[in-house]
Amino acid sequence: MRLRIRNMKYEYGCVMFYFDINNKTWEAYQDLIDSDDLITTDGLGLEDEPHVTLLYGIHKSVKDEEVEEIVKDFIAPEIRFNHLSIF
Repeated sequence: MRLRIRNMKYEYGCVMFYFDINNKTWEAYQDLIDSDDLITTDGLGLEDEPHVTLLYGIHKSVKDEEVEEIVKDFIAPEIRFNHLSIF
């Protein structure tokens, strides 16, 4: 399990779970998305890091180390998906 804590350009930070997926499979999923459905301005477009957002809304006063302490002992679950949709 790989967790990343981000406080990029957004007002709030988030905790995300990133998937290790081979590029060929990920590209096949991306090919299912109609280019007319993409916003391509401001650096947006296709997601290049498949992930699930676990928590959004972390305030700036919360330090990365505090979140890391909470999630450090999390065990990666076995995840199975059915009826996926892409947005």
